[in-house]
Amino acid sequence: MKILGKYLFIVLVLAFGLFQLAMPALAATGRGVTPGGSVFGPVDAPPGVAEFNAQVNPVVGGPDGERIGLIIFASNLIRIATIVAGIIVFIKFIVAGYAYIFSDGSAKVNEQVKNQLTYSVIGLVIIIASYTIIAIISLLLFGKADFILNPTITGPTP
Repeated sequence: MKILGKYLFIVLVLAFGLFQLAMPALAATGRGVTPGGSVFGPVDAPPGVAEFNAQVNPVVGGPDGERIGLIIFASNLIRIATIVAGIIVFIKFIVAGYAYIFSDGSAKVNEQVKNQLTYSVIGLVIIIASYTIIAIISLLLFGKADFILNPTITGPTP
């Protein structure tokens, strides 16, 4: 079974590679390619994506002033997730504080409070680490540490 999996993986990689090699050739000949220049035909942006595309200048060399708002969408998702996670950590701190105040010295409740605060701090560290990892990936891929978190996408000037 493992050998079959290896061969299947190799065949899929080769097929994908041949497809990637064939794309420029198809585009150059015009066969199998729609007038917009895509093998897949015209693809419209899903509902809601047009709002993000409107925030971006046209892509340099893109067909018909193509706009890509995916980076802005991902940045907004990261911001929302961070805000929600920060609010959850804050609420956990408050709940743990109230539990400690009203515990009357119970060892069991004190242990629960300790665990809740520990896990909240771990969550806070994960939030900070995720920003650091995103900044490192952004720096390596785009040359700017804040490109994904605070994107400014520019296009050609008329």
